[in-house]
Amino acid sequence: MQRATVADDAARTGSGPAVVVTVANLPTVALTSPAADDTVSGPAVPIRIHATADAGTHVASVSVLLDGAVLATASPASGAGDWVA
Repeated sequence: MQRATVADDAARTGSGPAVVVTVANLPTVALTSPAADDTVSGPAVPIRIHATADAGTHVASVSVLLDGAVLATASPASGAGDWVA
């Protein structure tokens, strides 16, 4: 659900009504390694990611997150790539 808000220079705020927005044909991404529940260690662990987008579009970027924090962001040329986090 989306909602627009506005603030003026006197710090007064207002908001519009909430609306539902549906985005069709979202790109997909999958973490292909390490596998779920794997334990990893060491200074650099290879993380394999595969990302795809619908025909007529391309994957612009892929971000790797750990506990909500971005570890790395890349712009793959082919839609798939390897990153070390």
